[in-house]
Amino acid sequence: MTEKIAKNFSKMQVLLELFEQTEAKAVELSKIVPAAPIFVAICGIEIEIEQFEIVDGFAAVRKVTNPPGLVHVARAANRNQLDYLGISRYSPQIRAEIAVGIPDICGKTSFLLGVAWHIAAMLKLKSTPTLFCPAAATTSWDIISAFSDNSVNFYMLDDVPKQIAFKFEKAPVSSETVTWTKKHWKTAFELRNSNNSRRFGLAFNNIYTWNHTIDPRIALANIWVGLEALFGKREDKYTADALARRISEWLPSRTDVDVGELYDQRCDAVHGRFLDEEEVWHAIKNSERLLKLAVIKCIETDTKTLPDWK
Repeated sequence: MTEKIAKNFSKMQVLLELFEQTEAKAVELSKIVPAAPIFVAICGIEIEIEQFEIVDGFAAVRKVTNPPGLVHVARAANRNQLDYLGISRYSPQIRAEIAVGIPDICGKTSFLLGVAWHIAAMLKLKSTPTLFCPAAATTSWDIISAFSDNSVNFYMLDDVPKQIAFKFEKAPVSSETVTWTKKHWKTAFELRNSNNSRRFGLAFNNIYTWNHTIDPRIALANIWVGLEALFGKREDKYTADALARRISEWLPSRTDVDVGELYDQRCDAVHGRFLDEEEVWHAIKNSERLLKLAVIKCIETDTKTLPDWK
């Protein structure tokens, strides 16, 4: 029994040391972390860059190397908000953050979160479907462990603990990805305007949310909502051939993909017909790739696929 107590005590000492190291690192990082009103956490990725300005002086993406655990989140949290209780289950997985806004200049939190979401969606578009943003905080996730005065506000965002299990490679967010995001974020933002292209706006939203489900059939249907938003016409209810042709014409390099076959699998999925596991994953992987490439082409050429319906 004495030996067991000694082992448990040793484990507690190790945990305490790690706890103190996290706090000490947070204090050091607080000297270099940029100030901003909102920091949106990013999970499901690895990131190559340390810090990169997306909107000069207003929004930046940065690597997180010192994410807080449950105790640190609880000590930092404003107790008038209850979101921190759920956020703590994601916080150890945070690998990056988007710092948005200018200190001491009032801006609506909803607007700042909207800008951060737009940037996150573009990073996801060019990197990996595993990216998601579970939460935001009023200080950097790198230095939350330095706070113990209940002064940090937390906001729950993508609370999707049961999102679909992926068979995608987890590609890192590279310097090329963030450079592309900086170059094109404004074009994508303007295309999303409902007065410009509601088709593009819906497809762009789907790039980010299609995989927030555990059902592969629903995931596939979500992807095709985006593709049909970009390429569908009223008369297509009588035939899928025209829809498949428009997609193929927009992406002529995708000769390795049978768009008509993918649409048939989409129909099987949404109408509850039999699909084996390999068929579903084949359809998800290739349909998601089509949607990504179509949206990227819209952004890079600043072009709408079709006029909106009146």
